[in-house]
Amino acid sequence: MRIAIEGAPGVGKSTLCAQLGEILPCQLVTEPVDDNYYLSDYYLNPSRWALAMQIELLTRRVQDAARTSHLAGITLHDRSLWGDRIFGMAVHQMGLMDAREFKTYDRVFRALLEKAYLPDIVLYLRADPDVVWERVQARDRAAEKGMPREYLDKVLQEYERFFEDPPIGAVVTAVDWNEYRPAKDVVQVLLHHTKQ
Repeated sequence: MRIAIEGAPGVGKSTLCAQLGEILPCQLVTEPVDDNYYLSDYYLNPSRWALAMQIELLTRRVQDAARTSHLAGITLHDRSLWGDRIFGMAVHQMGLMDAREFKTYDRVFRALLEKAYLPDIVLYLRADPDVVWERVQARDRAAEKGMPREYLDKVLQEYERFFEDPPIGAVVTAVDWNEYRPAKDVVQVLLHHTKQ
C-alpha cells in the first residue's frame, strides 16, 4: 500500500512521516529538500527557476515511486505526483511559469503520470495559512528565507481546489492540522480509509 502525506511547505508532513515511520512497518520516502540544488535559487529568483525546479521534483518523485513499487507492505511518501502538480499550478497562476512553460511541465507530468505508481491513499494535512506561515518562519530553513507569503497562500488554495475535486479513483482525506495530532490518531484515520 502506498500512502502519500500532502500539504503546504511547513505544515508538518516530514515530522508526521517520521513519527508514522516509528509506529508503522513501512518504507519512508521523503521529499528531496537537502539535496535539491534548485531550491535556494528558486526562492531567490522563482520566475527563472520555476520550470527547472518543478521538473526536477517531478522526476524524482516518479523515480522514488518506481524504486519502491516492488516493496511489500506500506510505503509512506512525503508528497506525491499530484502534490507536485499543485505546486506547478500555483507557480503558473502566480506568473512564475508562463503559459508555454506550464504546457511543457504539464505534458511531462501527464506522460509520467501514465507510468507512475500512484498512492492508494492521499492524506492532506489541512491548516490555516497563518498557522502554516508561522511554522515556515519558525523552522528557519535557509533555502526558504526568500519564500514569499503569496506563494504559500497560492499553494494552499491549489490544495483546497484539488481536494474539492480529486482525480477519479483517488482515495483522499483531509485532517485538521492547525494543531499537531498524535501519529497514532492518524493511523486510525488511515485504517478507516483502507477498510472502505
